[in-house]
Amino acid sequence: MALAACGGGTGDSNAPVASANLQAPTSIRTAAAALAPLTLSSPAFAEQGTIPDGFTFSYGGQCSGSNWSPPLEFGGVPSDTQSFALVVQDPDGGNWMHWKAWNIPAGTRSLAVDAARSALFSQAINDFGAPGYGGPCPPTPSHRYVFTLYALSKTFSGEPSLNELAASALATTTLTGRRSPSDRLAWTTPAVSPQTGWWWNRSQPGTGFAIERQGNRIFLASFSYENNGRSTWYASTLEKQPNAHYTADLLKYAGGQTLAGNYQAPFAPATEGTADLFFDTATSGRLLIKQAGGLMQRTVLLERFPISTPTTFTPSMAQGENGWWWNPAEGGRGFFVEIQGQQAFTASFMYNEAGQPVWYASAAPLAQPNSFSSSLLVYTQGQTLYGGYREAQLQPATPGALAFSFSTATQGTMTLPNGRAVAMQRFRF
Repeated sequence: MALAACGGGTGDSNAPVASANLQAPTSIRTAAAALAPLTLSSPAFAEQGTIPDGFTFSYGGQCSGSNWSPPLEFGGVPSDTQSFALVVQDPDGGNWMHWKAWNIPAGTRSLAVDAARSALFSQAINDFGAPGYGGPCPPTPSHRYVFTLYALSKTFSGEPSLNELAASALATTTLTGRRSPSDRLAWTTPAVSPQTGWWWNRSQPGTGFAIERQGNRIFLASFSYENNGRSTWYASTLEKQPNAHYTADLLKYAGGQTLAGNYQAPFAPATEGTADLFFDTATSGRLLIKQAGGLMQRTVLLERFPISTPTTFTPSMAQGENGWWWNPAEGGRGFFVEIQGQQAFTASFMYNEAGQPVWYASAAPLAQPNSFSSSLLVYTQGQTLYGGYREAQLQPATPGALAFSFSTATQGTMTLPNGRAVAMQRFRF
């Protein structure tokens, strides 16, 4: 790796960015000019401001950043924008390419901290020799890092050149940050507290995520399907990181208690891969799942799942809390309950007779403020953890009804289809 290419320039602040003089065709520029100007800003640094430490490169003793891509905000977007591209260069280091991303979705209005790691768009190999973002690491003072945003009239099937980006631009704008070797500037990601409840991607119904945060931890379960169509689930206790991401291994359990069977502890879990969860707001976020060994990965754009009707996200009218419930004497299986208004949606995470993980869903109105009961629903043939979308199929047969009653906000009783009553309490992690 030759860092001289990143910072081997003279520090001449008049050095041009390679693409600075490229212009969009006159007809496109004229049409875009009638709109509010395209803007690019960052909550992490102002125009000509110092780029904080977390967004710098990590290389030996010279640079010790976290190499997170910085948070960015778009404004004044042309109405006919089809996609965005973003290019970051150092004109004081020979136009070193730090980041080149394209096919950023047209609806994007912000990129969160470390968005480059989530692979929601196409990214080129940077001049450090790695895909995605490579932060500043200058050996001489006051290098400029020019972030150029392109609002484009098209998407690209392959990597576009800078000329091709300029030719397809409805509008462009820049944001410039600076960095010197002696700079030390911390930046704390604003805290976002995600709502406890059910989360989904509305374009991929049939799968979902049960998410609850307690302190700096999140307990997450993903319900999806195996390649053979059988339902399955994965779980993770994620820890909050300095960049406000929550990360941990994603685990798969087997061999535990069935719906109606006697208690048996599950086997030690197998590591499916890693989970990286970030929230842009209390009701929106993204989850990056990477298979162990790096063979497959998937990024899921998440939003809260509406349960109550006709008004969505009505505060719960139930006595019991939303979130994870269990019986401590029967560890290895759990129940996630969310109630919006008078409507309850519950999933039961357990095992089938062969010991494989399986889940059941149920939806029901509250019978009174402390109880509900509903038939368990069985879905199959839906989307796998890493696969493309596949519509899930509701099976006609039901294993029976599950009833839940709350005695306090954190204690209750669950009655299984075979009539067995199980004492329940909130799960603290």
